[in-house]
Amino acid sequence: MKKMGGLFLVLAAMAAAGCSDKSSMRFTIDSITESGGSKPYMETDLQGNMADSTCSIIQDPAAITVRLEKPGTIGPQYEAYVKNVVIDYYYYDPNDGQLKGPVALLSSKQYNINLRVDAGLPMLFLVPVASFVVKAWSQGMDCSGIPGSSAGIVNRMVARITVNAEDGTGKKLSAQGSIMLYLFDYGPGPVIGDPCFGVPVKAWLSFNCN
Repeated sequence: MKKMGGLFLVLAAMAAAGCSDKSSMRFTIDSITESGGSKPYMETDLQGNMADSTCSIIQDPAAITVRLEKPGTIGPQYEAYVKNVVIDYYYYDPNDGQLKGPVALLSSKQYNINLRVDAGLPMLFLVPVASFVVKAWSQGMDCSGIPGSSAGIVNRMVARITVNAEDGTGKKLSAQGSIMLYLFDYGPGPVIGDPCFGVPVKAWLSFNCN
């Protein structure tokens, strides 16, 4: 219960309602959950991809559901197009427990999405959130030239996700929300006979970080 309580406090503090700076329509994020489920947080897998003989680690996506509301109840059907997604990362400092960030070097942007959202209908899509670089922070490792946390081993992060869109006339829309990332190792481990059995987690990460 403590974990879930902390999660809701973080989401309440950091999630923002969707806004429409120039468009007359309202664009919001209904939910951000783990991929393939309904949990409003992500438990990441550091054990590697069992289907891959190189012991590589997957990037865990989040499922984002957005919604568009048109002004009024009459008139033509409207649509908008998701153009990009920006992800900023905050971390819980293992030394004092404080939430800090955003971490500039971890921030990412997914371009050229061009996903259509029709007014009144929810639209779900996946975005990689727990990347190799983020997972490396749980092992105190550098990844792809990005240094690990100077605070030490980081096991909890918050990803703040901003979805930017345009309506059919090119006017801007955006919505923002957050999801908690638990960077402990939740995946099933290899068993005797698997090619990855006995390979340390850091070695698995190094396949993707170098």
